[in-house]
Amino acid sequence: MIDRIKEVSREGIKTGSQHSQKDTIPSTPEAGAEKLMRAFDSPVLQEKEEAILGELENRGLKDKSETVKVLVRHLTWTQLYLHFEKVNSWIWGSQVSLLRNLNSKTTPVSEESLKPYI
Repeated sequence: MIDRIKEVSREGIKTGSQHSQKDTIPSTPEAGAEKLMRAFDSPVLQEKEEAILGELENRGLKDKSETVKVLVRHLTWTQLYLHFEKVNSWIWGSQVSLLRNLNSKTTPVSEESLKPYI
C-alpha cells in the first residue's frame, strides 16, 4: 500500500493505482532532482534552506563545486550526528526502562529477567 500513496495531508492519505515502472523513473536528471527536492517540502524546511543559502552567499561561496563540497561535508556530519543520537537514545532509553521496571519491584529480580534490557 505504501507504494500507492499519492499524497499525505492534514485530511489524510490519498492513494492511487499501482505505479508503472515508467511513472517511477524520471525521464531526465532534472526531473529526478525536482522530485527529490519536493519530497520534503515544508515551510520550516524552506525557511531553513533560505537561511543556509544566505549563509553560503555571505561567506562568498559562489563556486558550485566548492559549495557542493561544503554541503556534502555538512550533510555527512548531520547524518553521523543523528546516528549517534539514535545510539544514545537506545542506550539511555533501555537504562531508563530497566530502572523503572526495577523500581516497581519489591523483591530481588533474576538475571534472566534482565536479559530483555541488554
